[in-house]
Amino acid sequence: MVSGKFYLKIGNFDIEENLMIVDYNSFSDQELTSLLKEHDQLAFAEVYRRYWHPLFLHAYKMLNDEDQAKDVIQELFIALWSKIPSTEIRTSLKSYLYVMARNSVINYIRKNKI
Repeated sequence: MVSGKFYLKIGNFDIEENLMIVDYNSFSDQELTSLLKEHDQLAFAEVYRRYWHPLFLHAYKMLNDEDQAKDVIQELFIALWSKIPSTEIRTSLKSYLYVMARNSVINYIRKNKI
């Protein structure tokens, strides 16, 4: 965590704020999960950055189609964001996301009769 002062002058207004810049990259999955439950957008962005590519590869191995795998993982992250406050994750975040990806692929195949 980095702290510092932020100064901004807009017209006749001077704004001075104390800032705390947080490095979400250093947070554990457990810490990110707690922050996600509070709808922390930066925590969500870090989870997305950390897991999009591995989850995409996981989906791609099952679908053998890049566009379909991208769609499935995009929908997964939309669902994660919308459902996270009411969801209890009893495993690691990584495990939860991989199970979510597998189930999303299965649902996609059923829905589209691939």
